[in-house]
Amino acid sequence: KAWQEFSPVLHAHFEAHPDIRVCNMSYSELDQRIALMLNSIEDSAARIKKIITELKDFSRPSGADINQMVDVNAMIRKSLGLLASLLKKSTRHFSTRLKSSIPEIEANEQKLQQIVINLIVNACQALEHPDQSIAVSTGFSESSNSVIITVSDTGPGIDEEDLSKIVEPFFTTKRDDGGTGLGLSICEKIANDHHGTLTFTSGKSQGMTATLRLPAFQPDKKTAES
Repeated sequence: KAWQEFSPVLHAHFEAHPDIRVCNMSYSELDQRIALMLNSIEDSAARIKKIITELKDFSRPSGADINQMVDVNAMIRKSLGLLASLLKKSTRHFSTRLKSSIPEIEANEQKLQQIVINLIVNACQALEHPDQSIAVSTGFSESSNSVIITVSDTGPGIDEEDLSKIVEPFFTTKRDDGGTGLGLSICEKIANDHHGTLTFTSGKSQGMTATLRLPAFQPDKKTAES
């Protein structure tokens, strides 16, 4: 703000004295460089804030707020509504396959939505062009009594070595694009807090599939516990 207010004074001074150089630069070159540096400082400060926020989420112990009855399909529809603009920009081939009549789960809906949004945003960022696709589906496994959410894309995928590190804190393949490497670590922690699992399958040029498995609500078990 100080620079923005002081700049007109400098502009007027150097217009009147165009031959003056500062640090062996013309004023116009110095003005451009300072603007770039200030933007870089602002971007870096925002990035630090984001990392700290994500670290606090990552380190926060699981609370006792995992007690909402959540309709997984409805939660996913809400998430897709929030991401409609990004999806439209990212791909011309987006599809959903939400299985009807799957059981509810006992969970923190906001935290689960955080996982779904993160996985879909990652899929959007993975695509190299809009002709590649993203698909979101839900299902139910009777054998394991688990509700299953999958997010898959047909982007370039990642190799096996990187896949094994994908949920490690601070590991990211998008460092140059502002990735902090905490998003999937936080997602895995949320899944674990809900007694679920988050797994990934991929390969070079094979796209990526993220699979979230969560235990379905068991009324009989709840009654026995109470």
